[in-house]
Amino acid sequence: MPLQLNLGSTKTFEIRQLDRTILWQNKATTDFSEYNDLAYSIPCLSKWRAIILVARNESFKLFMADLFLPTFINHALHVNGFALKFLASIGGIAIDLVTLIPRATLMPFRLYYLIKHPPIHPILKRFNNDPDIKNAILKDGYVSISKILSQTRLDADPTCARKEQTEQTQFIAIKPLFSYSKNLDVLEIKSTTQYRHDNVAGWEITQSSGSFTRNRNEFMLS
Repeated sequence: MPLQLNLGSTKTFEIRQLDRTILWQNKATTDFSEYNDLAYSIPCLSKWRAIILVARNESFKLFMADLFLPTFINHALHVNGFALKFLASIGGIAIDLVTLIPRATLMPFRLYYLIKHPPIHPILKRFNNDPDIKNAILKDGYVSISKILSQTRLDADPTCARKEQTEQTQFIAIKPLFSYSKNLDVLEIKSTTQYRHDNVAGWEITQSSGSFTRNRNEFMLS
């Protein structure tokens, strides 16, 4: 077995937009436990609850949509296929009209509650003093958090080094939404990439593998 010298490991924590643009990056200390409070999604809004209660107050447009036509706008219009969308639209408008009076009656109490108890994700709290990052996070309502472990070893040949990088990524919702696109709230991706470096070619990928799981409770990499 060839002799290898362990040059150490680095642990990096990243917050990214869905297009993988890095919003924030920081080195972890001993493990990733200091970031465990960030690895969860704000609960999704129930479509049935939204029939009676106004769901959002983030903007006047969203508030009016959730007050007058929540089922039609937030659900029926997102159904695939013209025929199904047409039937869903008729049903959605009918439901919204029948439930308009109780929804409007409860609206002042619901608005008071939303103002007094806004759901704020810990990620937003961390960047409360950085409006650029905060606005970028709020743009899509989703971010991904990645835990990256890199280990580098030097071969017996001092001109050749090998690096193995393991990345664990979880997509989370940082504000309440009516539905989680592609179940990103529970989707977790694990990938391992091996690199080889020499003085001629630089770093080259020699092997790559990956997997995903939907168990949001297992998000540990130490």
